[in-house]
Amino acid sequence: MKRTSLGLYRTNIPVWYFFYGTLGDPEVLKHHLNLDTEASLIPAHVEGGDVRLWAGKYKALVDSPGSAKVFESGFLVQSREEDALRFYETDKYEAVRCRIFTDDGIFRGLTFRFDGVPEDLA
Repeated sequence: MKRTSLGLYRTNIPVWYFFYGTLGDPEVLKHHLNLDTEASLIPAHVEGGDVRLWAGKYKALVDSPGSAKVFESGFLVQSREEDALRFYETDKYEAVRCRIFTDDGIFRGLTFRFDGVPEDLA
């Protein structure tokens, strides 16, 4: 996964996101994005990452050497939804580029990677 800024992608909307943890739950995503219908998540995975726990309860994606895979969901994000996602994830997470693997192909997109103190992870 590569470090980047969401600002670089404002002109490339819609954009695929890989979600894990609470954002991988369609009802949670519907609520936080203020959607009229349940979010259309698709099964997906990313490579080169691992999920740890931050503050004992929040899932946190971190870089992992080798070919480790994290499985959860892909979602096509529209421009009005991007700010809500950034607000939800707080400053402890950063948006990074990733390849999102699905049954329909591989998409270039973004995911939220932990951007806090590594010692805070379990």
